[in-house]
Amino acid sequence: MNTDPTPDFLEEIATEYSLRLLDSIEQDPFNDQTQPNPDVAKAVSEAEDLHAAILLAEARLVNRIPGPSVLASILQKIENVPQHIFPTRVVSALTEAGMGTPKPKEAVVFTDRKGLVRWVNPAFTELCGYSLDELYGKKAGKMLQGAMTDPDAIHTMRQAIFERLPVVQRIVNYHKDGTAYHVEIDLRPVSAGFIAVERDLGKF
Repeated sequence: MNTDPTPDFLEEIATEYSLRLLDSIEQDPFNDQTQPNPDVAKAVSEAEDLHAAILLAEARLVNRIPGPSVLASILQKIENVPQHIFPTRVVSALTEAGMGTPKPKEAVVFTDRKGLVRWVNPAFTELCGYSLDELYGKKAGKMLQGAMTDPDAIHTMRQAIFERLPVVQRIVNYHKDGTAYHVEIDLRPVSAGFIAVERDLGKF
């Protein structure tokens, strides 16, 4: 990995880092530089801010305008994932949880600290059949769990929420039409509540 701390290089590598596009060989040394080097930390912070703004089509609201090379790099990486348009609070939650940008087919749900749904992405609605309007202010588990849902899995999820601990749990949920499906839930606490990314494992 090039470690030449020129402004152009720093700008480009910070952009790649903020988009979670560095491989493990590149990312580890860059992580080591972030803490002791305020210039690197600042570049990453600014790149992440711009990444979030562009994802949300809110660049016009940001006082800082990215340089042509940074803007081109970001747009090139996200132009094929139009589903990744998250509210600012969800982008912040994903970043805080260290999850990066979910893949297009991954379902995302954001809740408050009580576990009440505040936002879901289209992939979540496609997975379970319920819209945000139907889920908002409710506990998703109560609407999605059913006869074949393992009580131990439910207990594990509830305990993790109660203790505000991260958990990865496989569980049987139910689509709005009554069809059972298997899903892996990666749930993580964040300052505003909880963020979960769900991966469909197929029909039960």
